[in-house]
Amino acid sequence: MFHDAPITYNGIANCVEYLELNATRFRTYSLPDMMFVIEIGDFPIHQSEAVVARLTNNHQSYLHSLQTNDYYRQFANKAPFRLYRRLIAGRDGSNRCA
Repeated sequence: MFHDAPITYNGIANCVEYLELNATRFRTYSLPDMMFVIEIGDFPIHQSEAVVARLTNNHQSYLHSLQTNDYYRQFANKAPFRLYRRLIAGRDGSNRCA
């Protein structure tokens, strides 16, 4: 289980890719609010009554992760960071301000 999935998603993606490359049997799913689960082999956590209840309302984790990303997006779009990106884009000769 991974906590803070909206923040650690690249590491989680690496874990999933590793399991796929090694032909490991697994199931993945997210749980509200910030949990991501990888069940490896025959370890059916998702069949637990408490987890089933969370899975049927899985929209909560999806929406929470998007809302969490909004906070970081708003922070990164503050004036000093926008100026920095423009300076870098100008220095690199690109016409993009990421």
